Amino acid sequence: MDKKLAIINDAALHFLMPEDLQVIYKIIVSKASELIDGSFGSIVLYENKEMVRVYTSNPNHFSNRVRKASNTYKAYFQKKILIVPISESALAHPELLEDNIKSSIFIPLSNRSKVIGVLVIHSKNDIVLQKADESLLSLFGTMASLAIRKTQLYSETKTALETRDHFISLASHELRTPLTSINGYIQLLQSKMKDKDTVESKWVNELYYESKRLTNLIFELMEINRIKQGTLQFNLRENNLNEFFEELGNHVKHLNDRQIIFENLSAKDERVFIGDPEKLLNVFVGLVTNADKFSPPKDPIHVSLQSTQSKFVISVTDKGSGMSRDQLTKVFDGFNKSDNQEGEGFGVGLLLAKHIINFHHGTIEINSKIKKGTKVDVKLPLLS
Repeated sequence: MDKKLAIINDAALHFLMPEDLQVIYKIIVSKASELIDGSFGSIVLYENKEMVRVYTSNPNHFSNRVRKASNTYKAYFQKKILIVPISESALAHPELLEDNIKSSIFIPLSNRSKVIGVLVIHSKNDIVLQKADESLLSLFGTMASLAIRKTQLYSETKTALETRDHFISLASHELRTPLTSINGYIQLLQSKMKDKDTVESKWVNELYYESKRLTNLIFELMEINRIKQGTLQFNLRENNLNEFFEELGNHVKHLNDRQIIFENLSAKDERVFIGDPEKLLNVFVGLVTNADKFSPPKDPIHVSLQSTQSKFVISVTDKGSGMSRDQLTKVFDGFNKSDNQEGEGFGVGLLLAKHIINFHHGTIEINSKIKKGTKVDVKLPLLS
């Protein structure tokens, strides 16, 4: 019994791994054969109201059709283990005689009374089960059914995600050209109406804001696609830390007329760091934009810079709606939105930010509490 428990434990460890379906089938048949001293076996699943053999460890038996009156169907519908001597199956399967098979066992692949198929193992010995053995094989059948279903769902999810990413990649590229033209015409209208205080001029300003937001979203989607393909390019150079922080202030100082308080607590010497300034600026502008999006209109946003001998930290702090612990665990997943976002974007900004910061050998940490605000700390190395 100890040996059989060790076999089941080993099988369970394999079942936890994200494997290909054919690999899972092979493990199931192999471990089941060890349990009852089997020679070879098959997995038959119930699909579209018929039994389909999806795997066999003996290729000569793969093409064998599963008959409606077979023991496989009987084990499936009766939901119980069947042991069949060769005398009862030789007429339908004479090839088993050629393989010197003496008996076969049919184990339902079931969980919580739902059966997805049958595991069939053929042995060159007479199979005799004790009560404990039958319980062990029933347990193994349950574990095998869960492993199969888990792997099927994993495969379906992987395919769906690949389809989604492919669609987003195509859509973002196709939208880029017409959006460039739209932005151009909006800017022309804005320049003609910049000195007018009319309803129409407000409409044009709103159009400009929305088109800019859409442009940024498409840019983020294209950058995410480059990350997945491993083609995101970085232009690295030496950057003066204080000048970089000042440039960040210039980028966001007029954000929606929001009060943004900048505080430089670093040493005033000429510290430098290696990085792509454009991409890092995009990260910090995005963090400040997020803070603005989820903060009450009159509350200020604090952006601070601190430095040590080996690194610098830029922190963005707000007193906005904040996030729960559950939301914090998902913010870097991509295509995940906070419950408070109300339709803003697709939740890819922080995924892109994390990749950029990781590339620069830095870290990004978020601390937040519901209705108390959020603080984001980005730590990056300084050039020693």
